[in-house]
Amino acid sequence: MRKGGGLQIATAEGLEKQVLRMDANGDGRISRAEFSRFIPDRLLRADINGDRSLSLSELRTLRHP
Repeated sequence: MRKGGGLQIATAEGLEKQVLRMDANGDGRISRAEFSRFIPDRLLRADINGDRSLSLSELRTLRHP
């Protein structure tokens, strides 16, 4: 992602990296199951203090994994 006027703009390269991380079977497509597995993992990793909830600062880490 790159910043543009305070907004984050997704780049093709950044999107490709996300797809590669989510695409468990390497077919170049993200199935519902693959997507569903990816999101909880990111949420768990963002919960830095382990209290099973996300503070504003922890939510910000989701923008910059």
